[in-house]
Amino acid sequence: SKLSGSHNAAVLGVQLAEEDMPEKKVHVFDSESASAGETYLALMIHDLIAAGKSFEQIVETVEEKIRSMHTLFVASAQKHKDKLAASLQKRVEKGKMTQEAVDALLANVLSIRLLMSDDGHGSIKNISKARGIKGALTQMVETCRKHTEGLAAASQRLVISYCNCPERARQGRDMIREKCPAIGEIVMTPTSALSSMYANDGGVVIAY
Repeated sequence: SKLSGSHNAAVLGVQLAEEDMPEKKVHVFDSESASAGETYLALMIHDLIAAGKSFEQIVETVEEKIRSMHTLFVASAQKHKDKLAASLQKRVEKGKMTQEAVDALLANVLSIRLLMSDDGHGSIKNISKARGIKGALTQMVETCRKHTEGLAAASQRLVISYCNCPERARQGRDMIREKCPAIGEIVMTPTSALSSMYANDGGVVIAY
């Protein structure tokens, strides 16, 4: 609900439906996540329905998972390149910086990868910065390991979504399998329209 208007739209849709079908049971989940997190919850709901759980049991179980679910994603500084380049170019024109210095600074900035996370309430926070994608993936996997440490082996599902980078996603998957024994099933899926815009090319999101 804090990242998109889709939750409020769903709530409004339920209110309108209840006017015509007051006997219907409808629950709107606020995933407090995005992309991989929403896929995780959809798979979970599917499994609970297949297991024959009641409406009330499904709502209770999924809401409990939402409260404990972790979402992590690696973002690049690429989105800010044009704005930064334009600002630095003005300094070149004023003779305050050389073009060589600008090129070196841009290359340095674009190698930075940010590891982001949910804050436990549906908003986004920055956890750390890393030099290069390998460093960011390493930090992501280490964070996952800490979160799942002490849980039973292969007891947790994890979802990876990725934007135009299947090889990078597979690299992250293999690192998770090696370093996080509590993770069992790993589901991989490409991002769709809205998540692709926010994740940007090369973005990787995991939820567990």
